[in-house]
Amino acid sequence: EEARLSPEAKDLISNLLCNVNQRLGSNGATEIKSHPFFEGVQWEKLYQMEAAFIPEVNDELDTQNFEKFEEVFEYFSLTARLIHHQDLVHGER
Repeated sequence: EEARLSPEAKDLISNLLCNVNQRLGSNGATEIKSHPFFEGVQWEKLYQMEAAFIPEVNDELDTQNFEKFEEVFEYFSLTARLIHHQDLVHGER
């Protein structure tokens, strides 16, 4: 399912994922803060505001709050098998 993004979100992403000379924020953080996506954000009160979501974390290695993406696992699994095979072929294990 494709993410539903507002035009402001799409514009923000496009202006962050571009040539470094044209990238939003290359002239300072004020460029990013003034982007329409962040309209209404009270930057000066950000640290005093309560977070919309506070994740439960069990320890520093806890990843339960992140989605699992099969293609990433498949890539790393394949990479690990290739490295293991290469080590076996070259007698390193």
